[in-house]
Amino acid sequence: TVTIYRSKRAIYFGEPPNLSTFLDHQKCGRTTFTRLFPEQVRQDLGSVEKIFDAAIQRHFQGKPTSIQEISLFVDEEIRRSPEKTELGQTAGRDLADLNRRARELLESTDARRGISPHALVEILQAAIAVEGQGSLDEITGRPGFYRLRPPPRWEGLARQTLTVGPRTDKMELVFDSALVEEQVQGRRVLRLKKHQALMRLGHPIMRQAMSILCRQLHDPSSHDPIYRWSVAALHRSGFDALVVFYYTMTAINELREPLHDEVACRVFRVVGERLAPVEQDFERDVLRSEFLPIKSSSNLDGWVKAFRGRWFPHRGRLEAFRSEQEATLKGVMQTRANATLKREGDAAKESYRYRLKELHDRSREQELEKLAKQLIRGKADNDQPFLLPELQEERTTKVHEIEEQMTVLRQDVDRTRDQLTRERDNRLNIVLPKRFKVREVRVLPLALTYLVPATAEDLRA
Repeated sequence: TVTIYRSKRAIYFGEPPNLSTFLDHQKCGRTTFTRLFPEQVRQDLGSVEKIFDAAIQRHFQGKPTSIQEISLFVDEEIRRSPEKTELGQTAGRDLADLNRRARELLESTDARRGISPHALVEILQAAIAVEGQGSLDEITGRPGFYRLRPPPRWEGLARQTLTVGPRTDKMELVFDSALVEEQVQGRRVLRLKKHQALMRLGHPIMRQAMSILCRQLHDPSSHDPIYRWSVAALHRSGFDALVVFYYTMTAINELREPLHDEVACRVFRVVGERLAPVEQDFERDVLRSEFLPIKSSSNLDGWVKAFRGRWFPHRGRLEAFRSEQEATLKGVMQTRANATLKREGDAAKESYRYRLKELHDRSREQELEKLAKQLIRGKADNDQPFLLPELQEERTTKVHEIEEQMTVLRQDVDRTRDQLTRERDNRLNIVLPKRFKVREVRVLPLALTYLVPATAEDLRA
């Protein structure tokens, strides 16, 4: 096993200078070193893994690899890479087409998941309300741009991720990328200023907000709690009452690892004590609509009382739906897992084939041949009579050293080959099949919202 240390300035094979005591993260001067384990290295490097494999082999052969050789290896790998068609797109028309397809994919994903600038603002505002302190205020005269006054528990995170200068309240937050895009040579290019931050779900502040809201679903005990069971109004005709059922789907593999996680929802029409599924188009329109709070207390109390009286029959229907989903999704997930297993297996076979091939390169054979010639000459010289016994002993010692060096080199090659073969067989025959074998699919309830027709009072701003 080779330990690779990666820093911000270099990559070291073996132990970097001045690193005497191993820690997962340790400061060495002004450079932070991180110990990378082989599997993590392969995942991080991708196709470049082969280049580093070759460099490691040359390192242990005592042959340094120059920057020019690394560049040649990289160019050769790019030529062989299956991603070459993507890497080689330089024509303006091809780049515009790739950019268009990427934007369409992003927009369709956002639409399916209900991710929008307005929704992101609501998530952050709801999390701040749960905290009980702090605010997210729109900048006067600049619609779409906000300033955050973080709750006390967020101040450290805000300083780390939203700092422009000595104060964090100067940072402008924008949730719609269209507001910070510019037209450059017929393409829209993101141009964020130094004092601006584009907020997406992956931003640390948004992740903090999501974490708080998720905890509230299970422990609604905050300043402004959030409940999993709610009643809202919908500005739409053609229904008496609806149920929006949110649930999580988690596929567990044979290694007891989460193979797939997803949040989904389903809309049902309330028909007395029964729940009936709705049409897909109607469901899509409902999920894209805005859910409004019921402003009349008496109206809200009436609906809550009515739904509580029907809850147990509704609960039984939702439990039956959950069981049906678990049975149906297991087959769907296994089909997807089988396709992924084939791709992962082919990539692993190619990787191990390349690494085993490196053990048979000409450099090792030439080194062994060179040592064999030295051994023959040494034995021939040793057979000649010497005037001084010291010279005879020196020749004999040199012959033994050459023999030991050849033995070590052969053993190193054989040991490495055996280790790689065992690792390959274990990964291809045990680890990957178990990793992509679906053991079970768990469908668990996440939240539930009853929807009723909105009144004029609910629509009033």
